[in-house]
Amino acid sequence: MGTILITGANGLVGYAFRKINNPDFVFVTRADADLTNYLQTRELFERIRPEKVIHLAAVVGGIGGNMIHSGEYFRNNTMINMN
Repeated sequence: MGTILITGANGLVGYAFRKINNPDFVFVTRADADLTNYLQTRELFERIRPEKVIHLAAVVGGIGGNMIHSGEYFRNNTMINMN
């Protein structure tokens, strides 16, 4: 099947994917790379060379955090998706 990179592995949905226990899955978290940083994202993809990506990473903060930091979260999530 090939390597499948799963971003956001510590999030709600990413954590559920871990239970599938597929040896082709490579789980990554913020500790592996800052996906808002182009160079770190590029290095991650060059190192893992995934055939497919299940992109689940996002910056979230609950209702209060999202309201207070809406511009910051929007920017960071846009950067994550662009990289």
